[in-house]
Amino acid sequence: MSADINPTRIELGLNEKSRRLYESFYFRGNLYQSPLSFWLKHNLIQFFDEERVRIDNILILFNESSKESHVYQQSKWLSFDQYQKEVAGESWRQLRVEFEKGGFFELSSNRLQGSIPGQASWDFKVNFSNMVYYHFDKNWFYRGFFPKKKILTADCFMVYEGKVQSAFATFQGAFNGMNGHNWGKEHAYQYAYANCNEFSEEGQPIEDVYFDCFSAKILIGPWKTPYLSGGSLFYKDRWYDFNRVLTCWRPCVHDLTLKTYHVVFSNREYELDVSINGSENVWATLDYDHPSHKVSQVHNTKHAKGTAKLTRRKDQQVITRLFSSSFELETLIPGN
Repeated sequence: MSADINPTRIELGLNEKSRRLYESFYFRGNLYQSPLSFWLKHNLIQFFDEERVRIDNILILFNESSKESHVYQQSKWLSFDQYQKEVAGESWRQLRVEFEKGGFFELSSNRLQGSIPGQASWDFKVNFSNMVYYHFDKNWFYRGFFPKKKILTADCFMVYEGKVQSAFATFQGAFNGMNGHNWGKEHAYQYAYANCNEFSEEGQPIEDVYFDCFSAKILIGPWKTPYLSGGSLFYKDRWYDFNRVLTCWRPCVHDLTLKTYHVVFSNREYELDVSINGSENVWATLDYDHPSHKVSQVHNTKHAKGTAKLTRRKDQQVITRLFSSSFELETLIPGN
């Protein structure tokens, strides 16, 4: 993937074609050896009939022990001229936005800070690995009209040190996580998205393993596509890729519900069977706005249980069986 796809560049408003888009830049952190996690989102949206841009800052805290999740949010509107002067063209890793009553968020190359007055605050020192994962295998799919939603992982292995405070709880210590980035003209009609970077193999923790994938149905006029899927596994210093856009209809989605996801990927050499079950986990639900004003309800958890089995096809040799109880799973199911 060439350098013109900058994983941290703010895309909304970059040119006339990228106006009236939504964009999200988010951080997921799981407290080491703990049932606690956070999800910190920074969203931009410009509706098709609106010149202004809305900036959202959302913090979600999850506690698997108590089966509770809490959502905190602040928003502001900027005229497009204000937005161009204050935000557009900047990097998501060098950005500060201030809200009413002293609220703010600040992103930098070594720190995440913010406050939602009267509700929550956070302060983390961060260590970026600078390992980027591009879900699409060609630059054209990031710059062209299809797919309408662009997605990448700006950092696969992030370490946070600090704390987040709220009336609900205080989480403090070292967190492991990732940094995601997506933008586009609409959310998919239906989808599941998953990632994980905390695995065990043969009952023992294994480091430097990363998995990321999605399956989605999209609307083309009045028609819905079958599931289109892509994903990759980083294991023992090698990427196993199953993300060719031109063959994205081939993976077999055995199960995709509100809280479960089972997909089998294959390429010429390997097969990757991934099964995730979040039915016993704590979830949070957010309303995702489309630039068209349509609203989709999206559900997510950070501690789903799952397995990933990588097999060499020619002799059916199992390369690895991986297990985790820290899969991030996000689903959009129409009507739910």
